[in-house]
Amino acid sequence: MANTLKFGNGKWYGKKDTILAYNDENSNYKPLPFDFSRASSATVINKDGLIKTVGSGEPRIDYKDDSNGALLLEPTRTNLVTYSEELDNAAWAKRSSGGGSVPIVTADVATSPDGTTNADRVVFDAAGGTSSDQSFIRQSVSVTSGVNYIISFYLKSNTASSQQILFVRDSAISAAITVTTSWTRFNLSFTATSTANTNWGLFLNGNTSASADLLVYGAQLEIGSYATSYIPTQGSAVTRLADSCVGAGNEQVFNDSEGTFFVNFAADFNIYNSGLTDRGISINDGTNTNSARIFQATSLNNRIAYDLDTSSGTNQVFNTSTAFADITDFNKVAFTYKENEFKIFLNGVQQGSTDTNGSVFSNGTLNGISFDYGQEGNKPFFGRVKEVKYFNTALTDQELQALTTI
Repeated sequence: MANTLKFGNGKWYGKKDTILAYNDENSNYKPLPFDFSRASSATVINKDGLIKTVGSGEPRIDYKDDSNGALLLEPTRTNLVTYSEELDNAAWAKRSSGGGSVPIVTADVATSPDGTTNADRVVFDAAGGTSSDQSFIRQSVSVTSGVNYIISFYLKSNTASSQQILFVRDSAISAAITVTTSWTRFNLSFTATSTANTNWGLFLNGNTSASADLLVYGAQLEIGSYATSYIPTQGSAVTRLADSCVGAGNEQVFNDSEGTFFVNFAADFNIYNSGLTDRGISINDGTNTNSARIFQATSLNNRIAYDLDTSSGTNQVFNTSTAFADITDFNKVAFTYKENEFKIFLNGVQQGSTDTNGSVFSNGTLNGISFDYGQEGNKPFFGRVKEVKYFNTALTDQELQALTTI
């Protein structure tokens, strides 16, 4: 078997507007660049576990999960918080009621998750000890009725033990958050019930605890159903634009009559019944017509699908995995295509039976891999990708099992 294209697996080569896959067929190590784009800066977790800002067009290799890293691909998001790191700013209202005291904010007292001394200390005091004794810090942001939002903070106890605090939004209090002595990102999602300003922030009442002494960093409020990477702000809302990664390979890499396509990836969100569009990774000719895809569908709950379309406009094959634990965890998926022989393997197990009816591509068709449905920008994949491989033969069941076993 010839592994004619590989990408990732702890070996990352990227610069502005480009990230490389490799072809080592016949011991000839040839670079095969993906075209990468993102028209804004963005943040990522680096090898030291710190939040790092990279420039416009720079691929992000995220090391949040392990030392091998993964390519991070995210949609456009805006942090609506105007001062994400400056809780001493007047944009953050400090309030109290009952026997509680106004929170005391001290700026830049500790090392934050970005490795610099810019974490704020916030001391809450609800010493009266009842639900009417309150101490809270909040910011007001305009929201739209029916839209999903998610709030997030990085929090750390400023004492030697864990402490509790509450998220609050317009008096709708969440369950208590246990803040440990390590930096942790906490989030809370909600759907706006009216178009108006909403007040949200961190809240302590006497039923939770008499006091709390916390370090706070990286406040974020964004439209969406899940939190994306941190977007710093300093006085106004800031938008991080979407990542796009397309086009690695050429006609010499791919075999139109048979092959195997493998990915090790984690979706950023289970899109089942979300109202979003499907999301895919494909081998293709630069269009959606000639394309073989591994994809996530809005009709599938924690399942992976694959299909193969040819220039005739006909869907030659469609198959899905059985349901598994969590599509946002890393999963290894491979499918093979060959005239009247199509298979999908997930985490070491064949999914369903072999499809024995279908045609493949005409000679000279396939020329690239992209993190979308084939045509740039159409149903792009968002999540983290540890590894991609292409083989120009249909691997055996034993080979597929070994390739996809977690």
